[in-house]
Amino acid sequence: SKSPRNKYRIYFETRKFIMKKILVTILCFIETFVMSNFALAEDNNMSTYNLYVNSKHIEENNIIMRESVMLFPFRTIFESLGASVIWNDLNGDIDVQYKGKKYICYISEPNPGYGKYFYVKDVDTNENIKLTPMSMGGGFDIVNDYTYLYREAAERLFTALGCTVTVDSEKNDVYINIKE
Repeated sequence: SKSPRNKYRIYFETRKFIMKKILVTILCFIETFVMSNFALAEDNNMSTYNLYVNSKHIEENNIIMRESVMLFPFRTIFESLGASVIWNDLNGDIDVQYKGKKYICYISEPNPGYGKYFYVKDVDTNENIKLTPMSMGGGFDIVNDYTYLYREAAERLFTALGCTVTVDSEKNDVYINIKE
């Protein structure tokens, strides 16, 4: 038979073991929660540049930096320029009406296995606006369900549509203006 002293020792050691397991579990949960919120905050709060379209400061879906790549919010800029932007549920394309012209924007993988690319096609001419060299990667990224264009792709697109694009790195400002 076990002495009362041994019973208490076993009881306390078992209790100590259980408490350690609970503490480790709680710490793991806290670490997971904090790290997942940090990752979400990184996607939600990456904005480091101010965006101005036609001299108006844009507050939402701003320019963001991701791994030192500047990303321009596609829909936000077009709508700020006065364009109509409509998501086409049937085929996943984006229809844009801008200055009386229609553009179809779509994502395609021209060479399977080498990544997807973002295209903007002028419906009148049936030609794509050249956004990026194929070696640059697809020219776009999806962040929190919004389409963002890489800086070079955005500069090429909005310049082709008659806008000026200026990046002031000292002030962390980006200006996109319709040429007069």
